[in-house]
Amino acid sequence: MTIALPGAAFAAPLSTCNPARRVNKLLLSVLLTEMTVLYSRLANAFSLLRRERANRLMSVDAATSAIAHEVRTPLGAIALNANAALAALRSAPPELAEVEVILRDIEADVLRANEVISGIRALFKTEPGKRIPVNLNNLVRHTVSLSEPDLLASGVTVSTDFRADQTVVRADPIQLQQVVLNLIRNAIDAMGNTARDDRQLSISTAIKDGSTVVMSVRDTGTGIAEEDHDRIFDAFFSKKTAGMGLGLAISRAIVDAHGGSLHLVKSDPKGSEFEIELPLASLDRA
Repeated sequence: MTIALPGAAFAAPLSTCNPARRVNKLLLSVLLTEMTVLYSRLANAFSLLRRERANRLMSVDAATSAIAHEVRTPLGAIALNANAALAALRSAPPELAEVEVILRDIEADVLRANEVISGIRALFKTEPGKRIPVNLNNLVRHTVSLSEPDLLASGVTVSTDFRADQTVVRADPIQLQQVVLNLIRNAIDAMGNTARDDRQLSISTAIKDGSTVVMSVRDTGTGIAEEDHDRIFDAFFSKKTAGMGLGLAISRAIVDAHGGSLHLVKSDPKGSEFEIELPLASLDRA
């Protein structure tokens, strides 16, 4: 797959004169353009946060920390892929097939970073997000797909169990996706010290009492200390060396705003289970 730039097609034939140099220059041009667009979006996000900080429930420092945490992974992948692409171009002869694969990875990481930025901007909007009917099963499938690179890199096996088809809630899909994404990433982190073959992430949905959709996220990590069970949803509480303690606090606030609840069901040395409850769309009068 090629990266299409606005108003241009990445399909022009290369001259037979110095093909490696021309491909190298074209690749650098594409990478610089994509990085410029990405950092422009980040700058816009920071600008919006500054202008609207008087109406925020969270500080700008907290917001920028959340942005840095979420965007660091795709930016790091882009940098690594760019170095790999340059190395492939400098080989004799240039490994153009390998460059094409790397460019596809870069494109995926750019799109991922864009989705993260869009989600973070939505989290800090003063006005409530647009609530539309959302099939929770489909949202979980899409979020797992977005998390696939992290899951594969961490050796985590995912299983899903959708026990009902009509798991439709009225929600802001971007905000709700951020909640599910945060729970998945927390589960991945929690299994960091678990034997690689035992890293299992299970996500299920079901209907409760005919009026509530329940989504469960279970991991096989080392668990959460009992004394911390009541503190994990507090802002800035974290036991991670690089964590800011914002993810669960933001997630609970989002779910609460949707008329639902997010809580820790259980946690022991064999793993943890979190549960989200949301009202079915047909009964949601919010």
